[in-house]
Amino acid sequence: MDWLQDAGALVLVFLGGLLAPAAGNAVNALVSSRVGRNDRTREQAATRARLASEQCYEELSKLADIIPKYASADRRTSGINASESDEEAYKQLRSAHDSAVAGLEANIVLLPGKVREEMEYVLGLLRYAYDLTYRPNPGTQMDVGWHPDSARTIANELTRHARAVLASHLTGTTLPTRSDQVIEYELAVKDRDDDFNDYYSDFIEEDQTRLRRWRANHDLPEQRTARPPR
Repeated sequence: MDWLQDAGALVLVFLGGLLAPAAGNAVNALVSSRVGRNDRTREQAATRARLASEQCYEELSKLADIIPKYASADRRTSGINASESDEEAYKQLRSAHDSAVAGLEANIVLLPGKVREEMEYVLGLLRYAYDLTYRPNPGTQMDVGWHPDSARTIANELTRHARAVLASHLTGTTLPTRSDQVIEYELAVKDRDDDFNDYYSDFIEEDQTRLRRWRANHDLPEQRTARPPR
């Protein structure tokens, strides 16, 4: 019987020798497949980011053209002498403005890391660029607004910075430094937010009180859970 055991051992060794290369080839194929898939994923992400950058350029061009017109229409319709054509023009410009902002936002999320963060920063200023500039307040001797630059100047400077950010991504260079004007516009947007928060503070408090009561009636904690950072 010993000779049978020896023969069986030899068969196993023989089969192992035949199967070992096949097993090794299978492992190599699996590793190569995963590496190839990762490479393709990176290439696809890079392609999406490049196409998103190109689309961002288009939306920025639209905003540079729309923002001054939107600001002018906003001023015309804030007075009591606004005509129906003024109102219609305002509605169309507001729709075009909001559409360009939404298009820019949708493409920014496809950009990588620091580039995306800087573009989100610029977008946060571009949203309100039409409303920042000083202008007369009908019925009073005071101007309203939060910065002396014109809407055209503000729009041009913000879109210039945004294009420089996109160019740094496409060329693999360092992100551009924010200019003094960009920093000024950031402060102007903060001032605007503070003024609106002060103006609507009573309404905000009423809304928060209603929300707390509603949540209590539904056996929920008074405060909503804070959203995690993106």
